[in-house]
Amino acid sequence: TITNSGDTNITAFSLSDSTNFEINASGYIKTKTTIDYETTSSYSLEVNATNSAGDSVNVDVNISILNINERPSIDLTFLDINISEDSRTSNYDININDEDGDSLTLSIDSNDTSILAITKNYSNPLNQASYNKQTLDFNLTTLTDAFGEVRITMTLDDGDLNSTTYFDVNVTAQAIVHNNTTYYPVKSPYTGKIWLDRNLGSSQVCTAYNDSACYGDYYQWGRDYDGHQESNSTTITALATDVNNTGHSSFIIEGSDWANIDLNGSLRSASWSKTDGTSVCPTAYRVPTLTELKNETTSQGVKNNTDAYNNFLKLPSAGYRNFSGESMTNQGYYGFIWSSSVSGSGFKSRRLGFHSGNAYTYSINRANGVSVRCLKD
Repeated sequence: TITNSGDTNITAFSLSDSTNFEINASGYIKTKTTIDYETTSSYSLEVNATNSAGDSVNVDVNISILNINERPSIDLTFLDINISEDSRTSNYDININDEDGDSLTLSIDSNDTSILAITKNYSNPLNQASYNKQTLDFNLTTLTDAFGEVRITMTLDDGDLNSTTYFDVNVTAQAIVHNNTTYYPVKSPYTGKIWLDRNLGSSQVCTAYNDSACYGDYYQWGRDYDGHQESNSTTITALATDVNNTGHSSFIIEGSDWANIDLNGSLRSASWSKTDGTSVCPTAYRVPTLTELKNETTSQGVKNNTDAYNNFLKLPSAGYRNFSGESMTNQGYYGFIWSSSVSGSGFKSRRLGFHSGNAYTYSINRANGVSVRCLKD
């Protein structure tokens, strides 16, 4: 502060640095801009004061700037990420900075390590030469049969202050094309097993329990993909003499079973249990056992067709095709899913059933046409 003496008044002040500082009429020096210690740690000013008599004086003023710890920063070089489950390992860069040159710790965490694994290509603590306005990188690795949305959180800490940012990674399931139909895998929240997202032959995932677009095909138990499964396939009365190759695409309506061999069903159960893609299910998938179906449905509180639709499998009330060959039965009201399990009685095998009032498992004639849902082995 510069003050007056005598009978004259100070009429003007001036500063050698009028960009960063100003002096008011009372002689107090104030800052005009944001002062940054990391840019300039001290200033030397020359102050000129002139009085009413025309006299002037210059005073040197030295100003030291105090260093206040500043929050370190993280800059992402990308927005949210979309990757396929088969992407394996991909690399990403981030920029970090700390004006104070502190020793830093950078953490990178996933909220679901069962879907994405993180590899940090750096070591904590970070020294200034390693990070100051520099780029660091890390890897994201997708895991087998894992998909969904994952949040990655990053925290940069200097021991006093920290900065946190995050981004989301959407790991999408890989499409499965089998017999000209596209499917996607879904993961059970109950058992962790992987299933197809729709019935065999369905063009889409169900939007309601009575969504006819998601009913799919109707297979006679243990029979391969040969055209008989289509809801409008022709019918024939001759029983098959070979369960692996009927030689035609017609729906067989002669009796409770569609074949006159393999009476105990062991050959057909083995066929539907194959995972090499030569049976009805895609490669690595098979028809589930009755126990596996129950573990995902009735054991988890599925009690009717609404519950079956609300289940992660989105099961429709697709009805079935009666072994007499008549048109579809109970579509929009009842739902049925074949298992690979045989029954201890006669020409029957086991399936899951559900309607508005109940969900249950029971045995039914193998010649009936019923929906199939595949499970990854």
